[in-house]
Amino acid sequence: MLGLDAVTVARSRHRLTEAGAAWISCSPTPALAATGQGLLAVAEVDCAGGSLLTVARALAELPHVTAVEHVGGDRDLLLTVMATELAALTHWVTRGIGAMQGIVATRTHLANTIYTEGSRWRLRALDRPRIARLAEAGAPRADTPSSPSPTWTTPSSGPCP
Repeated sequence: MLGLDAVTVARSRHRLTEAGAAWISCSPTPALAATGQGLLAVAEVDCAGGSLLTVARALAELPHVTAVEHVGGDRDLLLTVMATELAALTHWVTRGIGAMQGIVATRTHLANTIYTEGSRWRLRALDRPRIARLAEAGAPRADTPSSPSPTWTTPSSGPCP
Protein backbone atom coordinates (compact mmCIF):
# COMPACT_ATOMS: atom_id res chain seq x y z
CA MET A 1 0.00 0.00 0.00
CA LEU A 2 2.78 2.46 0.86
CA GLY A 3 5.37 1.06 -1.53
CA LEU A 4 7.54 -0.31 1.28
CA ASP A 5 8.75 -3.89 1.67
CA ALA A 6 6.85 -5.49 4.59
CA VAL A 7 9.90 -7.48 5.76
CA THR A 8 12.05 -4.34 5.85
CA VAL A 9 9.41 -2.48 7.83
CA ALA A 10 9.02 -5.41 10.26
CA ARG A 11 12.79 -5.63 10.82
CA SER A 12 13.02 -1.90 11.39
CA ARG A 13 10.10 -2.00 13.83
CA HIS A 14 11.68 -4.95 15.66
CA ARG A 15 15.03 -3.12 16.02
CA LEU A 16 13.30 0.01 17.35
CA THR A 17 11.19 -2.02 19.79
CA GLU A 18 14.16 -4.03 21.08
CA ALA A 19 16.12 -0.80 21.62
CA GLY A 20 13.22 0.67 23.60
CA ALA A 21 12.84 3.47 21.04
CA ALA A 22 9.35 2.43 19.90
CA TRP A 23 6.38 0.89 21.63
CA ILE A 24 2.64 0.58 21.31
CA SER A 25 0.26 1.98 23.87
CA CYS A 26 -3.40 2.82 23.82
CA SER A 27 -6.05 4.54 25.89
CA PRO A 28 -9.67 5.53 25.48
CA THR A 29 -10.12 8.61 23.39
CA PRO A 30 -10.46 11.90 25.28
CA ALA A 31 -13.29 12.71 22.85
CA LEU A 32 -15.50 11.98 25.85
CA ALA A 33 -14.31 15.17 27.49
CA ALA A 34 -14.30 17.16 24.26
CA THR A 35 -17.93 16.29 23.51
CA GLY A 36 -19.21 16.83 27.04
CA GLN A 37 -19.81 13.09 27.45
CA GLY A 38 -17.16 12.65 30.13
CA LEU A 39 -14.11 13.98 31.90
CA LEU A 40 -10.38 13.56 31.58
CA ALA A 41 -8.43 14.17 34.77
CA VAL A 42 -4.93 13.79 36.12
CA ALA A 43 -4.57 12.55 39.69
CA GLU A 44 -1.39 12.90 41.73
CA VAL A 45 -0.99 10.16 44.32
CA ASP A 46 1.26 10.05 47.39
CA CYS A 47 1.94 6.55 48.70
CA ALA A 48 2.89 5.35 52.16
CA GLY A 49 6.47 4.14 52.52
CA GLY A 50 7.02 0.75 50.92
CA SER A 51 3.62 0.61 49.21
CA LEU A 52 4.40 2.24 45.86
CA LEU A 53 4.49 -0.89 43.70
CA THR A 54 1.44 -2.47 45.36
CA VAL A 55 -0.59 0.72 44.94
CA ALA A 56 0.59 1.22 41.34
CA ARG A 57 -0.40 -2.34 40.40
CA ALA A 58 -3.83 -1.97 42.03
CA LEU A 59 -4.48 1.35 40.27
CA ALA A 60 -3.34 -0.04 36.90
CA GLU A 61 -6.08 -2.69 37.13
CA LEU A 62 -8.90 -0.12 37.35
CA PRO A 63 -10.74 0.31 34.03
CA HIS A 64 -11.06 4.10 34.25
CA VAL A 65 -7.34 4.62 34.95
CA THR A 66 -5.77 4.80 31.51
CA ALA A 67 -2.18 5.44 32.61
CA VAL A 68 -0.12 5.06 35.78
CA GLU A 69 3.26 6.78 35.81
CA HIS A 70 5.93 6.76 38.50
CA VAL A 71 7.27 10.30 38.76
CA GLY A 72 9.68 12.27 40.91
CA GLY A 73 9.00 15.38 42.89
CA ASP A 74 6.13 16.06 45.25
CA ARG A 75 4.11 12.99 44.23
CA ASP A 76 4.78 9.28 43.75
CA LEU A 77 2.32 8.42 40.98
CA LEU A 78 0.57 10.34 38.25
CA LEU A 79 -2.69 8.85 36.92
CA THR A 80 -4.65 9.65 33.79
CA VAL A 81 -8.31 9.04 34.61
CA MET A 82 -11.51 9.00 32.55
CA ALA A 83 -14.92 9.43 34.20
CA THR A 84 -18.47 9.91 32.99
CA GLU A 85 -19.21 13.00 35.06
CA LEU A 86 -17.82 15.14 37.87
CA ALA A 87 -19.90 13.39 40.55
CA ALA A 88 -18.50 10.00 39.51
CA LEU A 89 -14.94 11.35 39.57
CA THR A 90 -15.49 12.93 42.99
CA HIS A 91 -16.95 9.69 44.34
CA TRP A 92 -13.98 7.71 43.04
CA VAL A 93 -11.38 10.15 44.38
CA THR A 94 -12.92 10.42 47.86
CA ARG A 95 -14.24 6.90 48.41
CA GLY A 96 -12.22 4.92 45.91
CA ILE A 97 -8.55 5.87 45.87
CA GLY A 98 -9.01 8.04 48.96
CA ALA A 99 -9.80 4.87 50.91
CA MET A 100 -7.20 2.57 49.32
CA GLN A 101 -4.63 1.14 51.65
CA GLY A 102 -1.20 2.60 50.95
CA ILE A 103 -2.43 5.96 49.62
CA VAL A 104 -1.83 8.91 51.94
CA ALA A 105 -2.87 11.85 49.73
CA THR A 106 -4.25 12.73 46.30
CA ARG A 107 -4.62 15.85 44.19
CA THR A 108 -6.88 15.82 41.13
CA HIS A 109 -6.74 18.18 38.15
CA LEU A 110 -9.45 18.30 35.48
CA ALA A 111 -8.47 18.75 31.85
CA ASN A 112 -10.67 21.54 30.56
CA THR A 113 -9.11 21.61 27.08
CA ILE A 114 -7.67 18.74 25.07
CA TYR A 115 -5.45 19.92 22.26
CA THR A 116 -4.59 16.54 20.75
CA GLU A 117 -4.52 12.88 21.63
CA GLY A 118 -2.51 9.89 20.51
CA SER A 119 -4.59 8.72 17.56
CA ARG A 120 -4.28 12.15 15.93
CA TRP A 121 -0.54 12.57 16.46
CA ARG A 122 1.67 12.38 13.39
CA LEU A 123 5.42 12.26 12.78
CA ARG A 124 4.97 13.93 9.38
CA ALA A 125 7.24 11.20 7.97
CA LEU A 126 5.00 10.25 5.03
CA ASP A 127 4.76 12.27 1.85
CA ARG A 128 1.36 13.44 0.52
CA PRO A 129 0.84 10.58 -1.96
CA ARG A 130 1.36 7.96 0.78
CA ILE A 131 -0.98 9.82 3.13
CA ALA A 132 -3.58 9.88 0.35
CA ARG A 133 -3.19 6.10 -0.18
CA LEU A 134 -3.74 5.49 3.54
CA ALA A 135 -6.84 7.70 3.48
CA GLU A 136 -8.20 5.81 0.48
CA ALA A 137 -7.62 2.52 2.32
CA GLY A 138 -9.76 3.71 5.22
CA ALA A 139 -7.06 4.47 7.76
CA PRO A 140 -7.94 7.14 10.36
CA ARG A 141 -6.87 10.62 9.29
CA ALA A 142 -5.50 13.33 11.55
CA ASP A 143 -8.32 15.71 10.64
CA THR A 144 -11.22 13.31 11.22
CA PRO A 145 -12.46 11.76 14.44
CA SER A 146 -11.39 8.20 15.14
CA SER A 147 -13.80 5.38 15.88
CA PRO A 148 -16.71 6.04 18.25
CA SER A 149 -15.81 6.56 21.88
CA PRO A 150 -16.36 3.73 24.34
CA THR A 151 -19.41 3.93 26.55
CA TRP A 152 -18.64 4.72 30.19
CA THR A 153 -21.13 3.83 32.87
CA THR A 154 -21.45 5.17 36.38
CA PRO A 155 -22.31 2.65 39.08
CA SER A 156 -24.97 3.65 41.56
CA SER A 157 -22.65 2.64 44.38
CA GLY A 158 -19.09 1.47 44.77
CA PRO A 159 -15.67 3.04 44.49
CA CYS A 160 -15.29 3.38 40.70
CA PRO A 161 -16.81 5.85 38.22
